[in-house]
Amino acid sequence: MKSDVFCFEVGGKVHKLECSSYESKMISRLCSGEASQLFRSIKHGHVVETPAKVLLDAAKRLYQFLEANRAVLEYRYGINAINTAGVQEYTGGGGFGCRLNGELAIAEAGPGYCRITAVQKEPATRANIVLKDMTDMKRIIVDNGWTLIPTRKRRPVELESRLAPLIQFLNAHSESLIAQRLC
Repeated sequence: MKSDVFCFEVGGKVHKLECSSYESKMISRLCSGEASQLFRSIKHGHVVETPAKVLLDAAKRLYQFLEANRAVLEYRYGINAINTAGVQEYTGGGGFGCRLNGELAIAEAGPGYCRITAVQKEPATRANIVLKDMTDMKRIIVDNGWTLIPTRKRRPVELESRLAPLIQFLNAHSESLIAQRLC
């Protein structure tokens, strides 16, 4: 499985944090606010300096998010869409347009999520308004009569256990600037 290794360095001490592509995708989709400082898009050979307190706060919030949402995060979700004639029209992750209770929406699924979200007409209000969380694995019928059936495959996320040592490292250097880079 492809992964990136992020290095956090201060005073000659380096802490390495491995993050799989699957974990990166899940984090960017579900909790970018918590992880944006930790998993920046850093090109190989570039270094970004960030105050340890900022990284420590981000690491703690991400750890809490992972801990609180462990039950759904350990699955990769998909959706099977069956039309009114009983023919499967769509299967897998990603998303597709539909209407739910008259509202234009997107049925979407992937690492740690399976939901129907409202399509916002105003770009300024792009917050994802979840109309139906489908991680409960219950079928739902959308306005055109199609049946959406959530699916899932277990895919354990182990990032939580790798974050604890990073939190300790950042805590020990909380008054410093941390150099971040891809290892």
